Amino acid sequence: MIVDAIILAGKSFIINDDEILSDKVTYPINGIPMIDYVVSAAKDSKYINKIMISGHPDAKLPHLKNKIDYLLYSKQSFANRIKDSIIELNSQGKILFICSDIPLINGEIIDNFIDICDKVEADAYFPIIRKEEILSKYPKTKRTFFTTSEGEFTGGNIAIADPKVILDNLDLIADLFEGRKKILKQVKVIGITSLIKYLFGRLSIDEIEEKASKIIKAKGKAIVYSGVEVGIDVDKKVDLVLVKDVLHRRRER
Repeated sequence: MIVDAIILAGKSFIINDDEILSDKVTYPINGIPMIDYVVSAAKDSKYINKIMISGHPDAKLPHLKNKIDYLLYSKQSFANRIKDSIIELNSQGKILFICSDIPLINGEIIDNFIDICDKVEADAYFPIIRKEEILSKYPKTKRTFFTTSEGEFTGGNIAIADPKVILDNLDLIADLFEGRKKILKQVKVIGITSLIKYLFGRLSIDEIEEKASKIIKAKGKAIVYSGVEVGIDVDKKVDLVLVKDVLHRRRER
């Protein structure tokens, strides 16, 4: 599966308790802006064709202009920014969406996810990561987990989708993205019965897929994925300390 990629570089911040430390996108990690790690991962992928950064105007990214195919700045809402990005990119196939705050990913992690998705027929794919796997590799990470009948999971910060599916469900997708840390709000979207089953730990992944697919009128697939780095986004100071340490040790190898 060959895809185009949109790296989402909106205005967001690293938080320490209630204190805003810095804007994420260009925050230097070991001297390199956070987003540069993500761009490098996308460029190292053998399955990515065109690369776009969809950024907020406050994110100053001129140093990346010659490393990617499109650099789109917009003050629009998240939904409209996604819409404008998809129209500008004009992809002929599916699009890989990547958040700009997951600096531990690399090309291999992206390609392994695409390989798995390529073997499954669906219109949209998103990774979920087992709690025990991510904590085994990164025990200090602080994630939001949700419970299904198959176990506890956290969501990954990448997704693959047919652009038509995104354009047909812009408002819903924007709401889910903005509230992605609020698990009960997410589950409530697929119905009160599902919410009750979730609260009792009886909601299955298949049920989530089935309900979500009906809502978006397309086939969605949750991919249980072992590339745990897609689940480590830098939201808080504790995340920053973790990724700085991991990336520093990688450079010393």
